[in-house]
Amino acid sequence: MEPSTSVQVVFDALVRPGPVLHAFGLRPEPSASTADARAVLDAAAGRGSRMRRFGAIIEMAQREAGEMDARELASWLIGLDEPPSPAAAAERFWALFSPHLAGMRAAWDQRVGEIRRARAVQVIHPAEPVDPRCLLFTANALIGPAPGAEAGPPDWWYDHPVPMGTPAGESEVVHGLIGLEQAMAFERDRGTISRPVTVIVSVSPTHSSLVGAATADVRRAIAECGPLPNLDVFVLDEPTVRTLVDDILAPAIGVDGSAMGCIGLMGPYGRHFSLLKAIAALWQAAVDPTIQATFKIDLDQVFPQDQLVATFGRSALELMTHPAWGAVAVDADGANIELGTAAGALVNAVDIHRGLLIPDVDPDLALTPADLVFCKRVPQALSTEAEMMDAGDDGTRQRIHVTGGTSGIRIDALRRSWPFTPSFVGRAEDQAYQLATFDEPVPGLRTVHLPGLVMRHDAGTIARASAERSAVRTEVGDLERFLVFSAYADRLGMEATRLLPFTGAYVTPHPAVMALLRLGARVVELAASGHEQEARDLFDIGMERLDDVARFVAGSPSELAHQVEREQSAWIHFSEAVAYTERHNDIAEAVRGTLSRCRVDTGEHR
Repeated sequence: MEPSTSVQVVFDALVRPGPVLHAFGLRPEPSASTADARAVLDAAAGRGSRMRRFGAIIEMAQREAGEMDARELASWLIGLDEPPSPAAAAERFWALFSPHLAGMRAAWDQRVGEIRRARAVQVIHPAEPVDPRCLLFTANALIGPAPGAEAGPPDWWYDHPVPMGTPAGESEVVHGLIGLEQAMAFERDRGTISRPVTVIVSVSPTHSSLVGAATADVRRAIAECGPLPNLDVFVLDEPTVRTLVDDILAPAIGVDGSAMGCIGLMGPYGRHFSLLKAIAALWQAAVDPTIQATFKIDLDQVFPQDQLVATFGRSALELMTHPAWGAVAVDADGANIELGTAAGALVNAVDIHRGLLIPDVDPDLALTPADLVFCKRVPQALSTEAEMMDAGDDGTRQRIHVTGGTSGIRIDALRRSWPFTPSFVGRAEDQAYQLATFDEPVPGLRTVHLPGLVMRHDAGTIARASAERSAVRTEVGDLERFLVFSAYADRLGMEATRLLPFTGAYVTPHPAVMALLRLGARVVELAASGHEQEARDLFDIGMERLDDVARFVAGSPSELAHQVEREQSAWIHFSEAVAYTERHNDIAEAVRGTLSRCRVDTGEHR
């Protein structure tokens, strides 16, 4: 069998009636969306219509398909007389497309042990523990237009933005801040802290035209929280950032504001994630020199203080004073690393009655045809159990898989390395954050696991409707992630094996093929299940976005490579500006004045 023919056989198995789709109970009828999906895969396999309007992603997939040897899988498919079990089909497909998944479920406990041993570190230079009174909390509010408002297509797509005007009982902003207030009141009563903690809430609207209204809506939501006597809340938005960067910091070091234009809050997740870390260094330089670290929470998460103390004997802030946070250590490969960032874990609200160390991802849910190419929840669940659910009884471990909430960085480590997530990263911004500094020689910045620091994840009870409305965009974001992470890792010269089981799962030699195959299989599944409009939306949005990303990562050097260089330069400028602010009181005063206007009156402080 010719290699090109074998690729065609494999592609056909996922989108045309036959034993594989029959194994999932699918017998797709002809539809517009499935016809388009098949045409795309025909073109990617080197036959049929070129579908010129999606030329970039199809040409990329054609190159990758030409380098694949799919003969073994194709021979197995041709020999099928009856539908295989989904599990058996998955192992066959994974051997070609996702070899790190092959055999994973059968050797689960062994893989958990291997990961924990590989993550073990030996502390050689302990750091002074973070003082819980010297923490700066941050959170991001994703804001969308009010239901029914004429806002037009969004400029940026987020998982579950809070619609403007959302009642207090359904608002993530209200939920998260009240939860943090209650957690800090617990700490105050326990004697861990003696004053209100500072919280910066950034505002990221889905539409650039909504920035002013979105900020006002966040302030309204905070007012509806009622008194927050243990929180000192600041609302940071894009106009304020532009004032800080363009009018104060850039002129102070003699550069144009455009040199730091990537630093902001509006846009893909990478922008606000990076700034919510970096703002701590500016805060220390200009507002409060006692701040030692920053810790980010998501607003659909809360600290379950009673359960933390009952289970681990320590409160949330006490768990953050882990002696290895900030230490220099030796990893399992003998390399010196700095554990300057830290991460906790999550438990779903529906599972917390069973205990705090309950994984929030189930690897044993029924497979779908798209999962035959790549099944996200399997490596995610393995990583969750091996890394996040580690009680830390037998030593200190580093983390590779980090979530956006429940993660922090010490300011001394931040100012040595200035890690950032590129602003083009729209998914897994938390996992991309450290990649650029992962292999620094003096020493590489890594994340320490904070055993026992668990936040309750309430996503299933808050903002459910907005999450459902964004389901298609979330799927597309995961498809884009194959292309972005593969190209970014290549730009950094980073091997995917070092990032497995989850972060590195999206780094592959054939990202376009995997993205198109998952898209095609998912479109067929939706259409065959009677969801033709959803299938149509997924195909249209998915192909448009994948084609744009394919153009962005194509070429040598690619636009992605140029963008990384520009952003590296921008953060160097930002670091210089922070140092300058620290030395010049007039600049520090201008920064303080700008930030003071972001403060929200939350009632009388204790």
